[in-house]
Amino acid sequence: MNTLYTKFFQHIKLACVTIFFLISFTVAAQQNNSLSIDNYKNYIIEEVIGNYNGRIRIEKNIFGNTVMTDERGNTLCLVKKDIFDNLVVEDGRGNTLRKIKKDIFGNVVIEDGSGRTLRKIKKDIFGDTVIENERGSTVQKIKKDIFGDTVIEDERGFTQQKIKKDIFGDVIVEDGRGNTVRKVKKDIFDNIIVEDGQGRQIYAEKRDFFDNLIIEGERGITRLKVEKDIFDNTIISGVYNRQLHQLITQKFIDDFLTDKAFHSSDKHSLTVKDERGKLVRKIEKDIFGHFILYDGNNKAIRTIRKDIFGNIEVLDDRRNTIIKIDNDAIDDIYLTPTYKERYDLDEFFVNSLLRKILSQGSDD
Repeated sequence: MNTLYTKFFQHIKLACVTIFFLISFTVAAQQNNSLSIDNYKNYIIEEVIGNYNGRIRIEKNIFGNTVMTDERGNTLCLVKKDIFDNLVVEDGRGNTLRKIKKDIFGNVVIEDGSGRTLRKIKKDIFGDTVIENERGSTVQKIKKDIFGDTVIEDERGFTQQKIKKDIFGDVIVEDGRGNTVRKVKKDIFDNIIVEDGQGRQIYAEKRDFFDNLIIEGERGITRLKVEKDIFDNTIISGVYNRQLHQLITQKFIDDFLTDKAFHSSDKHSLTVKDERGKLVRKIEKDIFGHFILYDGNNKAIRTIRKDIFGNIEVLDDRRNTIIKIDNDAIDDIYLTPTYKERYDLDEFFVNSLLRKILSQGSDD
C-alpha cells in the first residue's frame, strides 16, 4: 500500500496509545464530564499494525467482533468485549495488547497485555477529572475553579493552563503564571480575531464585500482567500502554508457531505491553489456521489465510494481497493487524527473525508 496508509488505521477503535487517550480524554472530560468507557471505544493502538503496508479490510466476524484483516485474510487485529464487558484489543495471534475496563469504583483503567495498569482516569471527591500513571501518581488534573474557568494542573498541583472568558465574552488562554498567551475574540464586524499575549493579531477570519472569507496572519497580512465560483465550487487560494491550508480546508469538508453524501447527484469541488494560482489539491464529488482526490497535476490519486452492498472503499490511482470497510462495521469505526496528517497533505484530505463519512454511520 502507498505510504499514505502506512499508519492510516492505527487510531481507529476501542483502545488507544496513552498519549492519544489522554489528549482525547482531556477534551471529552471538559465537554462531557463523563467517564464512560464507550467514549473511547473507537480507538486502536499503534502496536496493532505497526508498519504494515498491505491492503486492509475491516469487518465483523460471526461473533460480532470487529476484525482487521490483510489481503490474504490474515487477522491483523481483533477488537472485542470479554465476559466482563471489558474492551480488549488482540493482535493476529490472539495476544492481548490493551484492555480498557472499569474498576469497582467506576474508574476507567487502561491495562497492557500483562494486566498492568498504564493509566487510570477517575473523578475525585470534588468531581475533578484525575489521570494517574501506572504507580497511582497523579499526572494531570482537569477541573473547574470557583469562577467556572477550566484549569489543567500538573502532577504537583501547579496550574499548567487556564481557559476562561473575560467580561466581554472573549476566550482567554493563560499559562501557569496567569499570563495571557492567546485571546480569541470577535470585533464589531463579527470577524474572528486571535491575538498573542501582547495583544498583537496573529490570525483573523474576515469577510470582504463579496462575502468571501479572508484569512489574515500577523500584522493583518492576507494569507488565504476562500471564494465560491458560479457553480458553487469552493476555491482556496493564497500563500501556501500546510498548517493554515489544513485548518481552513477542514472547515469546508462538510460542504461535500450531506446525510446522503454518496447518493447525491450534485457535482461540487474544493480546490486548493498556491499564491501563483497553481493547483495544489482538489476534491471533487462526481455525478455518482463518489469523492475523488486529485494531485497538483490534476491526476486522480484516491477515490472514496460505496459499493452496491454499502461497504466503503478507498481506491488508489490504479483503481485498486486499498481499504474496505464492511457496511456492518461502519458504525463501530471512528478515525482519530494521526500524527502523519500534520505533514502528509494526501492523508489529511482522505482522512478528513473518511472521518466525516464514518461519523454519519451506515445507511441502515
